[in-house]
Amino acid sequence: MRLKEFSNVIFPHFSDPVSLQNAKVTKLDSKNAIATRASNGKILNAIAKFNASFIGGSADLAPSNNTAIKDSKDFPQGVNMHFGIREHAMGAISNAFANYGIFTPFCATFFVFSDYLAPSIRIAALMKSQVFYIFTHDSIGVGEDGATHEPIEQLSHLRAMPNLLNWRVADANENVCAWQNALDINLPQSFILSRQNLPLIESSAITRESVGRGGYVISSSILAGENPQITLLASGSEVSLAIKTQEILESSNIAEFLKNSDLKALLEQKIIDFTKRKNALHFESKVRPSEIDSILTDVLKRAKKFSKGISTQVVSLPCFELFSLQDSEYKREVFKDSKVLGIEASRGLELFRICDDVLGMEGFGASGKGDLLFKKYGFSIEGIIFLVLEMLG
Repeated sequence: MRLKEFSNVIFPHFSDPVSLQNAKVTKLDSKNAIATRASNGKILNAIAKFNASFIGGSADLAPSNNTAIKDSKDFPQGVNMHFGIREHAMGAISNAFANYGIFTPFCATFFVFSDYLAPSIRIAALMKSQVFYIFTHDSIGVGEDGATHEPIEQLSHLRAMPNLLNWRVADANENVCAWQNALDINLPQSFILSRQNLPLIESSAITRESVGRGGYVISSSILAGENPQITLLASGSEVSLAIKTQEILESSNIAEFLKNSDLKALLEQKIIDFTKRKNALHFESKVRPSEIDSILTDVLKRAKKFSKGISTQVVSLPCFELFSLQDSEYKREVFKDSKVLGIEASRGLELFRICDDVLGMEGFGASGKGDLLFKKYGFSIEGIIFLVLEMLG
């Protein structure tokens, strides 16, 4: 066991490596679904097993953050730190460990509480100190805890900070590849992880190299291959949603799917947000049922034009900062000539730098089951198809 030496780490496998490497068509494995906070806990333990200086803990949330190193005792007899409910101090202590020279520290809390340690993260970014921040409960998927615990603007805030990398991984397989890259980068980095279980994504595109570019095509178009009409760009839990939507978009029954979906209920809930983009209605206007029916009729009419499907690819964006550093040639290789729709259950304003339109959060969240909240705010197959049809005209 060495100090600050990670080349010998044996990372856990969540999908069969051979099947993953040979996967010609991207598939979702829901049977073995696992929250990225849980997969991350397994990865932390794998790293600690081969590195005596990998030290850290949580702001009294270790069971929820999955940060306990199981084969170690509590500090100072071991590497498990109990920072208490004092996030700023936790960040400052982690900076001290990083700057001492022989330690690689990590610290953890719920993502919404990252605000409390933002000043210490900023100092780490100024010093380029290798501190790892484990932020779990990453979106409205938190659910019943309600708006106070559902991060909205936090991801945009951290992405705006220089010298800080932020990893929001799509599944456990991408989580492994992200850590393989992160350990070799001498900068502070956050891992933004889901509370809810996410299906494993079986795609040969998930490699250390592709994830290290920050963004890559995780599911190619079956209809058009290298010339898709639409790119669905997403991070975290929204990637598997994008892949499910891709399957419908590339089918011949888009209109039939919408007819049998909850699109009308979604429009009733979201009509003001959707139509605000086209300045069709005042934000506070009360929408009459006839207007909703008219919009629904128009959507179905447009969907019927694509009776052979809409060629669609899905791009995973595990690290916005690393993707932003890629040259224009690589970005063209990723997006091709397609229109790009960003999908992120956060504020997502920075995505407009690379997307034609963005499905993000327009306000704060609410209390309720996570899957119901995703539908409420338009993060559903029908919600995404609605925007795709709007983009294609």
